[in-house]
Amino acid sequence: TIAMFYDAQNYNQVLCWPLQAVTDSTNMFLTSPGSLNSGAPKCSCAAGTYYDGSTCSPCALGTISYGKTATCFALPCSSGFSNAARTACIPAPTPEPTPGPTPKPAPEPTPGPT
Repeated sequence: TIAMFYDAQNYNQVLCWPLQAVTDSTNMFLTSPGSLNSGAPKCSCAAGTYYDGSTCSPCALGTISYGKTATCFALPCSSGFSNAARTACIPAPTPEPTPGPTPKPAPEPTPGPT
């Protein structure tokens, strides 16, 4: 971890990693816009929530997060997530059957002269 994101110019994430066991992270983000801050507001968001800029908010129906994030992502019902997570997915719409033409009754025969 000493220079894990060294010079990663396009890496701008704030990581919530606890690094108590890491002995040297001094140059971890050297010349990179990324950072490490386990006290960042998003780091307190639990799974199923995201940091919306001011608070941890629940993910919308059909989306999921593992927490400690500023976004939720789409959760297709066919995904390999747990049953608990799948209860929040948005199922694909069931196609409506296309109605056929409405049958018209056959005209009554015209009676012949009597």
